[in-house]
Amino acid sequence: MPIPSQRDIYWPLLELISDGKQHSVRATEPVLCDRFDLTAQERAETVPSGGLKFRNQVSWARFSLKKAGLLEVPKWGEIRITALGKQALSEDRDDIPSVLRKSHGGEEKETDTCLDASGTKSPRCDKGDEPDSRTPEEQIAAAYAQTREALASDLLDAVKGASPAFFERLVVDLLHRMGYGGSRQEAGRAIGGSHDGGIDGEIKEDRLGLDVVYIQAKRWASVVTRPEIQKFHGALAGRKARKGVFITTSSFSSGAIEFARTVDYRIVLIDGQQLADFMMDHDVGVATETTYAVKKLNADYFSED
Repeated sequence: MPIPSQRDIYWPLLELISDGKQHSVRATEPVLCDRFDLTAQERAETVPSGGLKFRNQVSWARFSLKKAGLLEVPKWGEIRITALGKQALSEDRDDIPSVLRKSHGGEEKETDTCLDASGTKSPRCDKGDEPDSRTPEEQIAAAYAQTREALASDLLDAVKGASPAFFERLVVDLLHRMGYGGSRQEAGRAIGGSHDGGIDGEIKEDRLGLDVVYIQAKRWASVVTRPEIQKFHGALAGRKARKGVFITTSSFSSGAIEFARTVDYRIVLIDGQQLADFMMDHDVGVATETTYAVKKLNADYFSED
């Protein structure tokens, strides 16, 4: 039989975790393999990048269900069904994809329906026999965006499940990769220990140390509100500093954003999504799985003029 699509996995995966307990992601895969009666050859089937095809399909199914609010990640590497997920099992057991669309306000997302683990659009997603109108380049771009979104979600889950000390080291690694702090050793000394007056650390803005950037790093789940930014502003003023970065794994309230925008000091706010983007862009906590080179005809080579 062909490897089940992520659509085929939605219901069995939710049913598997329907008891409301935390389940290891690693432990769910063999159970689902048995559920679909996959042969050893099918379990070993890979996508072009080299990853296991069924594992990728399960991963995409988890991502879609998590994005729709049907399951959650209480800690890194574990999943748990939500109240909405239980409701979907009882009311829409034969059409989980419709629940995914409802959770997105009626808009059908490409993530939930059309691209499989290898980035290929499933024929079932086309309307009738209508071919995909996008160019191959557009399809590649869409698949890349989808993969990046899923990776950002996994990164944030991993960061939120880490210890405060690990988060501080992550901040050091990220800022150093972005060009701050001089040497890695200097950057490590500059952050992770001061915790003085609303400042978690400081780091050189450039290798010469012509200016210093002060840092506040919060591994929070709740929204960072205006009073927290006001405290940070006060701490900067106490040090006669004019530049600060406030990093959080969550998000900022509109009041916090407005305050940071209007104060005389330069305060940069980095929320969870931006943090994940920076980590991906600067190779912190991620590894390149595969690389595809998209080539085009070199017209100059064939020119005989």
